[in-house]
Amino acid sequence: MQLGSGDPQVFEKVGDGLPDQTRQELYAVLADHATEVVEEAGRLAADPFRAPGASMITPAMIRDAHFLKIKGYVKRRSSKKSKIATVALFFLAYVGGIFTNNITRPWGSIGFAVCAALAVIAFMGGRDE
Repeated sequence: MQLGSGDPQVFEKVGDGLPDQTRQELYAVLADHATEVVEEAGRLAADPFRAPGASMITPAMIRDAHFLKIKGYVKRRSSKKSKIATVALFFLAYVGGIFTNNITRPWGSIGFAVCAALAVIAFMGGRDE
């Protein structure tokens, strides 16, 4: 399904105040995006795991298709720094537990405090922003 680049029902008030050339380019980009969204919604409607019967594009499928086109299909991979920080946190939690079992001894309380401080540093350093 190809939408016209100047379809008045779709682009009624979009681009007010823009020069004509800029508005026409905006309409072309929006029409391309609308075409991609409708194609993606059609793919979602053709899913074999949906209810039996004729497939129909619903408003929810349009929203889902728009989200998939904007955000992408795959979750962002976590960085190597984040993975190392996660492993370090698990290790520090384990070692901190050993120190907690000996908290009444001086080396137990010092070890627990050091593990807690290192865990906070690893958590803050390993965040993906």
